[in-house]
Parts: sequence; C-alpha cells; structure tokens
Amino acid sequence: MNFKTWRIWFYKLPLSKKWFVAIILLRPYIDQFWEAKSENVFSPLQILGALFPILVLLSIAGSKSRKTEISLLLKILFILIFVNDLTIYLYYPTLANIAEGIRHITFIFIYFYLFYFIQNENDFERILQTFIYASFIPFGLLIYEVFIGPINPEYLSAGRGGGARYSGGYADIMTYAIYFMGSFGIINYFLLKNFYSKISSINLIIYSFVAFFSFWGLFFIKHSASWAVFTTILLLFAFYQTKKASGLFLMLIVLVVLASSSGIGDVYSDQIYPLISKEFKVFAGNASIESSFNGRMSRWLQYYGVWLQMPNYTIITGVALSGFPEIKHMVSGGMHNDFVRFFFLTGIVGLIVYLLFLFAIFKRRKYLSVPDKFISLFAILTIVLYSVSAVPSIYFNLQYIIMAIFVHVIKKSSSKSYVQSYNTR
Repeated sequence: MNFKTWRIWFYKLPLSKKWFVAIILLRPYIDQFWEAKSENVFSPLQILGALFPILVLLSIAGSKSRKTEISLLLKILFILIFVNDLTIYLYYPTLANIAEGIRHITFIFIYFYLFYFIQNENDFERILQTFIYASFIPFGLLIYEVFIGPINPEYLSAGRGGGARYSGGYADIMTYAIYFMGSFGIINYFLLKNFYSKISSINLIIYSFVAFFSFWGLFFIKHSASWAVFTTILLLFAFYQTKKASGLFLMLIVLVVLASSSGIGDVYSDQIYPLISKEFKVFAGNASIESSFNGRMSRWLQYYGVWLQMPNYTIITGVALSGFPEIKHMVSGGMHNDFVRFFFLTGIVGLIVYLLFLFAIFKRRKYLSVPDKFISLFAILTIVLYSVSAVPSIYFNLQYIIMAIFVHVIKKSSSKSYVQSYNTR
C-alpha cells in the first residue's frame, strides 16, 4: 500500500475514472453537510446523488463489458426497483420521491460503473487504498470529539446502555461505522496478502493506526451491529491465518490484548447485554415480540399488517402498485432492515433476486486465493449483518468498497485476462 504507487496510478487515470476516486476521498467531508437539506436549498449530498447516475452513464458510454449471470440479476433488480419507484412518483409526484428513487438504484449504478473501472487487481487495490485515505477524516473527527467535545451526540436511554453516542456530526452513526469497519476489513486483507513479505515501516504504521482507531471508535459509537462486524472480521482473519503457526501466534497475541482490555467487559455489560437481554426475554416469553430487535419488530409488524390489506399481487410486484399512503414509508430507510425493505419495494421476486446476487458472489470464493476469500466473505457478511438493523444498500460510501470487492471477485474468478496488481507492500 505504497502512496507513490497510488499517486502514479491516479495520475494515469482518465477523467472518466478520476472523478470517482475524488468522490471517495471527499465523501466523508461532503457527508458533513447533510443538514443543508433542512433549509430551502439542495444539499451537497442531494446534488451528488442526482449527478452520480449521469456521471456513470457518461463515463461508461460506448464501453463494452462481458455479460455475466450476476450482471443479469442486477439488471432484473434494477427494473423492479425502477418500476416501483416510478409508480410511487406517479402517485405522489414530489422532488423528494425522485431523490428517494435515485437512492434506491444507485448501488446498482455503482456496480456497473466499477465493472468498467476495475480492469485489473491494481485498480481494485488502489480503490481500497483510497478508502483508507478517506477514513482519516472520520478518524480525525473522532479525536476531536473525544478530546475537545462531541459534535452532535445522541444520548441513549438506560435500556440501550445509556451515555452519549458519537456520530462525528454525520446524519447518523452508520457513517462512522462504515469507515471504521471498512478500513479495518481492508487492512486485514492487505495483512493476509503480505503476511510472509517484508512490510515497510510506513505501511506497518498505517495498519496499526487504522486498526487502533477502528477498535477505539467502537467504544464511542456504541453500535452492536458494528461490534458484530468487528468480531466477524477477526474470526475470518483467524480462520484463514491460524492454519499457519505464525498466524496462530499472531491471533493469540491479539486475543490476549483484547482479553486484557478492561473496556471489553464494560462494552458487553453497557452496550451489548442491555440489547440482547431484551431478545432473551422475548424468547423466554417474558416480553412481547414487538420489543425484539430493539423495538424495530413493532414497526415491521405494523407495516406487515398494512401489507396484508393490500392486493395479493403485491407479494410478487412490491407494494407500490397498491397506491396505499404507507408505501413511501415501507420502501424507505426508515424500515431499518434491508431485507424487509427489499421485500416491500420489489416483492418476493426482487428479494429472491437480491439474495441470489449475494449467493452468486459467495459461490465464487472457491476459485480465489486466501486473501480474496477473506475480502469476499468480509463484504458479504458485512452486508448481511448490517441489513438486520440498517439499510446498507443506500449507504453509498459503503457500497463503493462492497461493489468494488464484488467486481474483483467476479473478474478474478472468471477472467484469465484479469491482470495481477503491482506489489502492494
């Protein structure tokens, strides 16, 4: 992960690719202006959201890409989302619904654009490297919040562990979580790839810096799903590395350090146990099912009741054609579960297509090297774990790296012309 290599790579990129790298770097800064939409102006995020599909279409116009079954699945999903969002707009013609519709399909634009962008392994790894550089902004914000004062804290109830949850001035804690966990997964990929090579001192410093802030930041965002992702990354790294004696030794050191941290016990008792204790009570019959998943089950059941009143065809097509006034909420990020949201937005057909898309990526891991198996499972499990309580498909700073990983997996597992990267040390 050499900066000189990255700089040369960026300099040689055509303009049709440079703009995307710039967006990755600037996104943590642009996201700070999310509140501008509350005023009577378009926020930078809304402007970027509207321009992104246009920039993608202009960039890939005339390019040819190999057709795959995975690309076909996403094209089907695109049609289903587009038709339903268009229907919602026809019922409720507002700019807000246009913007929401664009948000729903942007992750598919990201995939097809990256299929054009990533021509070799070097392109893929430099995109990951760009994300690491972008993460320095959230890391800096965390330092400010810890030592100067929180920017826009959310105070949790006692039932959720209490205390202040830091968000860095972003719209919610997911932005922090994405950069903390995304960068942590990426450095583990580079560590696996260079485990038996001589890692430069500067890279070792960067790896240590990112690992520290990714772990440290979890204590302040107080997000159970991110603790689950962090644990998953460590387990994946252990699974692929402890088959070697030196890898086992490294993981033992990590486990000893984590076990000796006085904060780990506090995290479990203060942040995790108050939430999972609710699930235990539900399972034991001592609490209503509506209180499960931190109370989100009550919202899902509420809209499930609405869905039961809709015409039978909505199970196949999605809820938009019903015309019910609740449809805008049922397909929005407010559902706090991407699987539920996809079911309401695109029907059972769309949900199955989305799951088949993830499964198709998962199947291709058997053709990959150990580092690539790790990064592919990291991407899939991150999506799955966050989808239980959030909507990762509309967090585009996460989709930048997730879709880059998926494209890398597809091309490396099926294309003999996929050129190997430069040395990443």
